[in-house]
Amino acid sequence: MDTDDRSAIFRKDTTFCPRPGSTAGSVSLESYNYPGRYLRHRDNLQLWLDPSENTAAYRASRSFVLVAPWT
Repeated sequence: MDTDDRSAIFRKDTTFCPRPGSTAGSVSLESYNYPGRYLRHRDNLQLWLDPSENTAAYRASRSFVLVAPWT
């Protein structure tokens, strides 16, 4: 990930919009700058920004459950 260069493009690229996830209580994060692309996790636990696919596996991989932060 690049450091914040305070440009408009950086702000757009690092902004994600919460959307309903595929399971109750989960959220999906859609890219502001690339509509239709979502943060998702892959088998090796890396985060990717990928175009939406209409499959159960894809919907599950882009859904995250929010939890309280560690203190």
